[in-house]
Formats: sequence, structure tokens, C-alpha cells
Amino acid sequence: MADLSWSVSAPWLARENPRLSSFFRTFGEARWRTPSYCPGWTAAHVVSHMTSGAGFYRAAIENGRKGLLAPPFGAKDVPDFRKIRGKQMEELLALPGEKRVDRFEEAVGALQRTLESLMPRELDLNGWHPRCPTPLRNYADQRLYELILHEWDVRNEPEEPLRTAALGAAVEILMERIPFLWENTEHPQAEGRFRFETRNPGAGWEMETRAGKAVLFKEGKGACDACLSATASDMVLLVCGRGPVPERIKGGRLGIQGDRAKADVLIESVFRPY
Repeated sequence: MADLSWSVSAPWLARENPRLSSFFRTFGEARWRTPSYCPGWTAAHVVSHMTSGAGFYRAAIENGRKGLLAPPFGAKDVPDFRKIRGKQMEELLALPGEKRVDRFEEAVGALQRTLESLMPRELDLNGWHPRCPTPLRNYADQRLYELILHEWDVRNEPEEPLRTAALGAAVEILMERIPFLWENTEHPQAEGRFRFETRNPGAGWEMETRAGKAVLFKEGKGACDACLSATASDMVLLVCGRGPVPERIKGGRLGIQGDRAKADVLIESVFRPY
């Protein structure tokens, strides 16, 4: 049995992959054509994107473990990579629903086997991503987020929470993810100390940012410039660019205490899709 002690996410992927596959197999043709939360995309587009995404991650990991930090699929650059992904989506969209799910199962199974084959010495090697170089250990976390977020996209019920038993793991991942996002943002960075709190499940942690570096304090109880609070589902959705931040603040679903100006800069730099 693979040693997955390095990953909160990989064991959850082994559960979520078949759960989503079963969910997608309930779709009739009308359901596949239903609009998703993603503008211009149907459920079929989102599932096809998830399928090609699994292939992308697997290729990026295999390249990264060889020391190759380059776009996968033989792409020359980011535009070429996106073009190839687009062609992959077109191919998947042309399939009947059952065949589309077959391809999803094949892709997620291959990615899971690759993740489970990673050795401790390989975890901190970087893989290619269009946003920034990404440690191989992070791909399992990002993939779990994609599964639970894209299910939410497919259901297209914007006021409803994420539907996953992995929400506690998603919050744990968020603690490491927010500093990583802050350090790799292209947007202005707010310096200071910030606290994050979630409900259902409950968690609290702090992050200190200085000179381009972000440090996580899981047990932090220091003096903070601002505190952001929400349900675990809302916090994950907002950090991943789902949901209108002003509306969530106005409706009391995202609480902000302390220095609002610094909190706004932090939100602008971190609360966006990866």
C-alpha cells in the first residue's frame, strides 16, 4: 500500500473520484447540457475540463520528477498549452455521456496512481503550472479542490455550500494554500498579520506577511491587523474565486474585523482562481 502520510488530499481523492463518477453517471443528455456556474459552460464542459485537467497534472508531475519545468503535451508556451487543452475538451464534448465518464475514470485513475507513486525525495520538486512553479506535493491538494469546486460548479446552486465529506481536509489545506497564493500573487501584497477563522468545521490560524514571504501560524494567537471569518464552505469558495465578495460581506457571510484597508488588499491578492 502506498505511503500517503505526506498528503491530506490523496486519500480523499481515492474516495471523491468514484463518488463523482457515480454522480456523473446519473446524468441524461439534458443534464449534460445544463448551464454550470462557469459562464458559457455546461455540465459537459466542466466534466471535460476536469478530465483533461487530470491528464495535465499527471504530465506535469511526471515532467517535474524528471526535472523538466515545461508545459506538458509538447506545448511551446502557455497559449499553446491552452489551445491543446481546448482541443482535448472538444474531443470529450463530442462523446456520449457514458463514454465521457469512462474517460473521466481513466484519467483520474491514472493521476491517482501517479500521486501514490511519488517518493519523499520528489515531493519538493517543482512541476509546471501556468500561474507559477508548483511543488509536486501540492498537486494532490489542488486536485482535491478542483473536484469539490467543480462539483459545486456543475450543481450551479450559488447559495448552497460545498457538498463533500472532505471539507475538513479542504480547510486544513487552506492553511498552507493561502500563504502560497500570497507569495505568488501578481497583485499588491498587504503586509501584516492576519487571522482566519472558519465554522462548520471550526478552525483558526494566522499568517504573517513580510518582504514577500508569508509564514503560517497554526496555533497563532498574536495581535493581528485583521481577522477574516466565514463558514468553512464559504471560505474555501471565496479563496478559490467563487462567490461575490462584496455580497458575502454585506450579507454577513464573510466577516472582517480590524484594518479593513489591509483586509481588502489581502482579499484582492488571494481570493481568486488558481
